[in-house]
Amino acid sequence: MPCPRAHQYPATQDAERLHIDMGRCRKHLARLKAAPGLAQKLEEVFTKPAPENFEAQDPDLMIYSGGFLGNADKTKLSRLREMSPEQLALAHPEFDDLRLPEMLFRYRARNYPETLNEGEQTRWEQFRRRRLTEKGFGGGVVSMNTRSGWRNWKPGLKTAQGTGKSWAN
Repeated sequence: MPCPRAHQYPATQDAERLHIDMGRCRKHLARLKAAPGLAQKLEEVFTKPAPENFEAQDPDLMIYSGGFLGNADKTKLSRLREMSPEQLALAHPEFDDLRLPEMLFRYRARNYPETLNEGEQTRWEQFRRRRLTEKGFGGGVVSMNTRSGWRNWKPGLKTAQGTGKSWAN
């Protein structure tokens, strides 16, 4: 199942206006096309239905199915957004909505990882690992047994092992 947009380049004027390096785009596209098994893996990932009750287990997804936030929680969230990262790390608001404590933790971890204590860092790394590797946890995109360096994945790893390149590049 080909991705309909992966091979369509923006018009030249759009690429220039958006400062898109078309040579780099073509290079990345060639790498994607040459990746063994990638097309099959993408088809598997995007055609497989989510596990039963998956949405009901993940606060990031429950926000779309759990109803609107109450006024009291909205007020607390507004106050939290005004806090510095250090103040946010010390805040422990009592929410009415049961989704919000986990969502607040993930917000801090994503945006201010330096504010996490050792236990929170471990918890965040475990969440990230599960999200990437466990099919029942929304992941399964990455196999921990591939030759790409994930076999030796460690919390906090920022580069593809042996390449010196960031995973994002």
